[in-house]
Amino acid sequence: MTETERHTLTTAGKLRLMGELAIEVAEELEALERDLEAEADRADDAAAAAALADFRARKAAGTLVSWPGPVVEMVQGACRLHPVAAWREYRGQKQAETAERAGIEASTLNKIETGRTKRVHAATLQRLAEVLDCEPQQLLSIEAGGA
Repeated sequence: MTETERHTLTTAGKLRLMGELAIEVAEELEALERDLEAEADRADDAAAAAALADFRARKAAGTLVSWPGPVVEMVQGACRLHPVAAWREYRGQKQAETAERAGIEASTLNKIETGRTKRVHAATLQRLAEVLDCEPQQLLSIEAGGA
């Protein structure tokens, strides 16, 4: 099998998996919306109704962002990684590789991942998001984009 054939098979497999994941995520979002509706109806609670309204507004605006379970676990679990480090690990990239692909110094990425720098330029954040195949707000915190 040639390198091109291997790449094509890998790409086809990834696309099939992405399609399956997209269906799974859509089904989970529908279930979440039904659960929020039931909670709002059952509790007749202003907080539940507000949560449902917020969910629907973000869904309509296309700003409803979700995180893969392993990323959430790395950020919120025992590891307590910075979201950038968690996404990098999730994508199976080394720090030097990610930095090079994003066009930044490895030391800059290290400072971001260890929290030694609090300000990240929007352009840097965008390039990191492209390299890590996620949304820029997902690199800020789990809460920033609405986990």
